[in-house]
Amino acid sequence: MLYEGFKKHNLDSLGKVKELEKNLYKDSERLLKSLLDEKAEDDIKYFIPVPEHFNRIGNGLRKMLNAIDKKVTGDILFSDKSVTETYKLLEE
Repeated sequence: MLYEGFKKHNLDSLGKVKELEKNLYKDSERLLKSLLDEKAEDDIKYFIPVPEHFNRIGNGLRKMLNAIDKKVTGDILFSDKSVTETYKLLEE
């Protein structure tokens, strides 16, 4: 969706990413709460860091989303090299 928003200047795709990002944070909070509720289990301690990883993914997603949103709404043109590098980043 970020790729499509970047390539086609599609704000609808970016709106979908915003919704996914918001849900990622909500899911992260629910996951942490459920893990903490199960604290009697010894194996649970290995999963406690997982919600924080979701938050980091969300933070990175938000940064990319904001940058692409600025490009699209500001109708900013990139050089061919910049476009190629961005496509490569988004594909990987």
